[in-house]
Amino acid sequence: MPKNFTLSEILITLTITGIVAALTVPSIIGFYKERETITKVKSAYSLLSQAYKMACSENGGDLSSWTCYNQTSGGYAKCITDEISTYLNVSKKVLDYSDNIPYTLNMQENTINKTSKMNSLLLSNGFIIKIPAYSNCILYSSWDVNYIEKFSCPIYVDINGEKGPNALGRDVFGFKIHKDKIEGWGNKTEPYYTFGRMCNISRTNDYWDGGANGSACTAWILENDNMDYLHCSGLSWNGKRKCF
Repeated sequence: MPKNFTLSEILITLTITGIVAALTVPSIIGFYKERETITKVKSAYSLLSQAYKMACSENGGDLSSWTCYNQTSGGYAKCITDEISTYLNVSKKVLDYSDNIPYTLNMQENTINKTSKMNSLLLSNGFIIKIPAYSNCILYSSWDVNYIEKFSCPIYVDINGEKGPNALGRDVFGFKIHKDKIEGWGNKTEPYYTFGRMCNISRTNDYWDGGANGSACTAWILENDNMDYLHCSGLSWNGKRKCF
């Protein structure tokens, strides 16, 4: 005669199955959310790069030579907002420098402090491109740095619009416009907002330098195809590229 399972055995099996599911399902969901984020960051990079390349072609040279960039009023922010919007599927423009991004609190949402004075472009895919009110892009021009970094201006992309967490390194990502191309913040030649300093989950003072921790995570995603900076410390361009 075949032996049937007792009720207690069934209950024990269900309990064990429930415990395993409770332990593994959040990890699986988290993994797929990160993969979705990585895909969107790469898409944002591609859209910005293509739009900038076409704008350079239309204007007969890189950003530093554009007429609108060299005008005394508006400068970089107005110029780049107007020019790249021509080559993007824009649903809405905010041109009064009223947009912002939150300061980062350990790469988590913080609604108290904000980096403000930004134009923005809402794209049809839900991305919001945010352009700070810089007058020019020569922040590092007098520094002894890699040549490409001597002309560098920030531009941000919120990959899920107004949805949370609205935190740098999680759903808001920083890019840099150089003369001839766009790169992710935190790249190997970045002289100040370096990956080790500004994409560091272990930082004890998240308001250091204006609460910008998380701004330098973009290049890491683009090159390493992971968001392991959220899960472990000790990652670096010259060393460990993954937690495990």
